[in-house]
Amino acid sequence: SFPTGRSSDLEAVAKFEAFLNNYGTDPTVAEAVEQVKPLLALCKIRLADYGGAGALITEVLAQPKLEPKLRDELSFWKGVILLQVQAYEEARKAFLAYYQTPEFQQARRVESILLYGTTYILENDHKQAAPFFEQQAPRLWDLSHEAALRAQTLRLNSLLELNQLPEAKALVATLQPLMDEVTQIVSLHGLTADLGGRFLDAGDFYSSIFCLQRVWPAQRLLKHQADRIDRIKRELATLAARPGGEALVFAKKNVLTRIEREHKAFSASTDFDLGVRMRLGFAYLGLERWREAALVLEEALTLPGDPKQQAQAGMAVVQCWLQLKRHDRCVASADGWLLKFEGKTEPGDAARVRFLMAQAHYDAQDFLDAARVFEELTQKHPEHELAPEALLMAGLAQLMADQHDPAVRLLAEVARRHPKLPVAEDASYWHGMAYSFNGDHLECREHMAGHL
Repeated sequence: SFPTGRSSDLEAVAKFEAFLNNYGTDPTVAEAVEQVKPLLALCKIRLADYGGAGALITEVLAQPKLEPKLRDELSFWKGVILLQVQAYEEARKAFLAYYQTPEFQQARRVESILLYGTTYILENDHKQAAPFFEQQAPRLWDLSHEAALRAQTLRLNSLLELNQLPEAKALVATLQPLMDEVTQIVSLHGLTADLGGRFLDAGDFYSSIFCLQRVWPAQRLLKHQADRIDRIKRELATLAARPGGEALVFAKKNVLTRIEREHKAFSASTDFDLGVRMRLGFAYLGLERWREAALVLEEALTLPGDPKQQAQAGMAVVQCWLQLKRHDRCVASADGWLLKFEGKTEPGDAARVRFLMAQAHYDAQDFLDAARVFEELTQKHPEHELAPEALLMAGLAQLMADQHDPAVRLLAEVARRHPKLPVAEDASYWHGMAYSFNGDHLECREHMAGHL
């Protein structure tokens, strides 16, 4: 008899192997040899020596008088070990044989169905995995809601791998009312967010919104998982005090391990919410639903994550408010963007934001502010593709503000700097009109003659 623990298992393995080396072929102790071999296999399993355990298990399972509990446990571990060593076809046979033995533990029989399907995923054979989990859904639902929902999470992953987006969307809709029962809820919501992104990339904006609106915020997901971990720990404590509850304890511990692993990994992520809100906002943009896009992307700006993504969201917010003719909010958003992101993103981003800001001033008939920002753009970003148009707009804004001399200066500068671009012809025309507006008719005729 040995206590549990790695050092104890190592000691047990050494003593069991020594016994077998000395007496393994002695017929007078054959019964003792048969008793030692399954114990040695279990020790090797705990030490993750799957190669050594696998060979022993095959030998032990051939024993006609093997204790039923040991036959149950080692039959299950036979499939797990074959899976670990990537012998997937043999693993499926082992799991099928385990499930088809009704006297084996019910919890492990349920697990054997999931592991059977998991072998297809590990082989990257999603064409087999997706229909398998769909086919097993009714049986699993009758046996265990938790296992059934775990299987459907695996099915959703396979549908995404197969790019079967409509089927994946239908599955998301089916699972939506059952979220409180889902064990690996972070994985499910992560896959749903990925599906929403796939629809966005494909231009199916309505389906993208359908999926992304159903994704919980990170804090809600973490709280849900933390509450579930506490509840399972309380259930385990209760089960441990009851005799004959080993099968349920085994199942619950497996569930707990999966949730704790998922919770730890997700806790380290900082940009989940930002990614979801970005995708949702850009789906609304695709439908030209400017207000919804602006509100969603403004929220994204408050979330932690990659500054480049935040800057992209901020630029879209500026554009949305301009489209909605909310010039005050457009200017405020642009001003905030420049304070936060200028010099920290792509070189041309600040120029685009300034152009949108100046356009908002112009559309609001704040012509002097528009001229100031347009001209500032040409000074700070002289090589940017928007610089020629910004210089023209600066001149027009001064003209609209009845500032004749600055307008003429800027319009003449357009023709001087960019004589071969279309803006030069526009600037020349308005240069002549500026003389007309100012009552300088002779200068106007002379300029227009040259223009024509």
